[in-house]
Amino acid sequence: MDIEILNQFKLLTNKAILEDNLTFYSIYLLIFERFKNKFVNELKCFLCDFSIKDGKYILKESKEYSVIINRKYNGKKNIFVSTIEWFKDNGVITKDEFEEFIKIRNDRNAIGHELLELLTCPIIEEKVDNFANLIKIFKKIDKWWINNIEIPTSCGDVPGDYNENDVMSGDWLLCDMVFNTVYGDNSYKKYLDKAMKMMDGD
Repeated sequence: MDIEILNQFKLLTNKAILEDNLTFYSIYLLIFERFKNKFVNELKCFLCDFSIKDGKYILKESKEYSVIINRKYNGKKNIFVSTIEWFKDNGVITKDEFEEFIKIRNDRNAIGHELLELLTCPIIEEKVDNFANLIKIFKKIDKWWINNIEIPTSCGDVPGDYNENDVMSGDWLLCDMVFNTVYGDNSYKKYLDKAMKMMDGD
């Protein structure tokens, strides 16, 4: 057994390093999967026709959505990549941001397959950059979707003090709470504590 392998084993016994790595990669994967599930479903619901028959939801795929999801990347269909490309094609994200997304997706797959090996190594700058870009792209699409799709199609009144830069979905809120609790100032806690006191009548 060579010294490099022994050093990797030693890192697995370092609780502080192991906890830091596990925390970083778990939050990375959490945000990626919330991002994926949210916008794959949002675009499908927006572009397809839904009906109810015998108490069941029936999805009728539109021609536009069918063209989108049948695109191929490296010879294979990928609904998530096709979904994010739709946002690029509609000017929501730039070509450079789409290329960043492809790097993030490839990185996420590598993390899933190589997690044990990654836990024994320092977190490299490239992965931190990919993580930061994931957050940036998620927030950008999230705000655009709320301001340009959800609000215009909801038929609801917009408050006079509405600020389109302050909006966020429930999905991003949950991700932001996790990130803020671990890496930020845990500011959500004081708001939740205050809200709970108000509900209790204090």
